[in-house]
Amino acid sequence: MAKIRLNIISKKRRISRGGNDRRKEYNRDSHERETTNVRVIHGVSTKTPGNTGVFVCARGKCCVITWKILLCHSVERKLHWRIWEGEKEMSTIEQITEHILIMHASHDTDRPILAAITGARKTLLIDAGNSPAHAALFRQELQRLGVRLPDLLMLTHWHWDHTFGMSAWDLPTIAQAKTAHALSKLMGLEWSDEVMEQLCKEKIINASTMANIRKEYGMNRDLIRIVEPDILFDESITIDLGGVTCQVDRVGGDHSEDSCYVYVKEDQTLFLGDALGPSVYGGPRSYTASRFLRVLKQAYQSEAILFVESHGRPLDRAAFQKELSDWEQLALLTEQYGQNRERIVSEMCTFLQVSELPHEFSEALEWFMVGAAYQ
Repeated sequence: MAKIRLNIISKKRRISRGGNDRRKEYNRDSHERETTNVRVIHGVSTKTPGNTGVFVCARGKCCVITWKILLCHSVERKLHWRIWEGEKEMSTIEQITEHILIMHASHDTDRPILAAITGARKTLLIDAGNSPAHAALFRQELQRLGVRLPDLLMLTHWHWDHTFGMSAWDLPTIAQAKTAHALSKLMGLEWSDEVMEQLCKEKIINASTMANIRKEYGMNRDLIRIVEPDILFDESITIDLGGVTCQVDRVGGDHSEDSCYVYVKEDQTLFLGDALGPSVYGGPRSYTASRFLRVLKQAYQSEAILFVESHGRPLDRAAFQKELSDWEQLALLTEQYGQNRERIVSEMCTFLQVSELPHEFSEALEWFMVGAAYQ
């Protein structure tokens, strides 16, 4: 049996920005809180009648669902619950604003955040998920909550973890033109080990992607079916859901040239996809300082008060800027000193007030060095 386990989430100050391999550490203590993060919970209500249910998960197993209403420090009451199967966490569902419900990322097989944005007329799904099972899990949760199922799908970029669930939704799909072009190259493939190994050699995917696909699909890789998007745009598109407006802009960046931001105007929420991550395909992992700073500047220039990265957690503006400040400084130093590694390390240690550069920044510096070499 699978069941919900409620955990109180409080963000610690450590994060690795490794694109699809990002990991965060959290302090799950209801007595601790950090007022810069709107997601921190400081109170839990008692159980209410009817807060237990049963549904069939993506793998066909019955799961017992329980939840509680959590009281955020903003004094808004929001649903927030975790789905577990035995000791394995399957997902976390959260209503983050009036019109937006998300299923949080799961790092076990590189599942990104999925979001349902509901207006008076339409519901928009942001990203399709990395598999039909991932898509089915979110659909079941939307149905259980009585949320109108998505009418449209918007892809933030072409990578497998955001698109391989498309066939399970069967929705009109909106995508940047380069997203459609990249997906067209994958259509018709069998996704056997031999095919994936060849894709790795051609640097279309990497070893991490191959391992995650094996883990997500097991022996059922025949379920992978690449779907062609229906509505294409070059630079921007506006989606009217009925009283809720989503502005989509291509921002590009190192991670993928087709990366898009989705700004939900009425909720002042910005979905960044993986645009702030490093390049993970096409060669060694890398960051280009100028691109990173440009994409970050575009995020800061929005009117968003809530920022959602696909493999992270929603952060308010203060927390987002605090989290990105160290990375911004590393990019600025790389832009200033190029491949002068010693000078960058020295300046960064001074900035961080440490005697030795932490591992996460040493690793990131290598990515910036690769990017600098190609400039």
